[in-house]
Amino acid sequence: MPFLLALILISCSALANEPEAIIERLVAEAWKPLTVRVEWTFRESSRRDLKPGIEYAIANPKPIRLAGNLTLKLEGSDASGKLHSLPVIGQAQIFGDGFTVIDYISAGENIEPEQVRQTELEWTRLNGQPVTDFGSEADLIAVRGLVPGRTICIDDLKAAPVIRKDQPVTLELSDNLITISLAGRALKDGAVGEEIPVSVELEHTKRYRGIVVDKTTVRFIQ
Repeated sequence: MPFLLALILISCSALANEPEAIIERLVAEAWKPLTVRVEWTFRESSRRDLKPGIEYAIANPKPIRLAGNLTLKLEGSDASGKLHSLPVIGQAQIFGDGFTVIDYISAGENIEPEQVRQTELEWTRLNGQPVTDFGSEADLIAVRGLVPGRTICIDDLKAAPVIRKDQPVTLELSDNLITISLAGRALKDGAVGEEIPVSVELEHTKRYRGIVVDKTTVRFIQ
């Protein structure tokens, strides 16, 4: 049994030092703070052996996006301080924990936490920042159609409106000393934090702009 355990440890150590494993680790580190799993495949006939005893790093300038077909320049110094440079060509498949919908959701529909699931998804062709925390604090709607199996990105979602067009609202005007509240009418849907126009009936109808505070209140902005 001790011999078998030693054999397994040696095999694992050898695999960790394979060129593919080293490049996978370097690419994964470059994705931080996101945690990803990388599968590196050398382009046909381009596999290169990395010299032992050298701590390689991906040299600058790095590709803007470390995914898909890549040409990387690895650099590292040996014990004597001599710099070694090695170009590598291949494909990096990127996988990460993300959220996807269980069933198709159309643009404009509300999204509830029970309509999504978290799983490992391929991010190689991901276009945007993946959602890594799908909390239930804010009501969300889909900006575009969401397809099962595709990673949900931040740009795919937006906060649902809490104020609707033509809804009565209170427009608050404040100068830090006094606050004046005026009855008005929202001229546009708005989520918390969004800017919307508000119509106020005084001697003449006036139009103001404000930031949505809650379901009934808009704070005037200059």
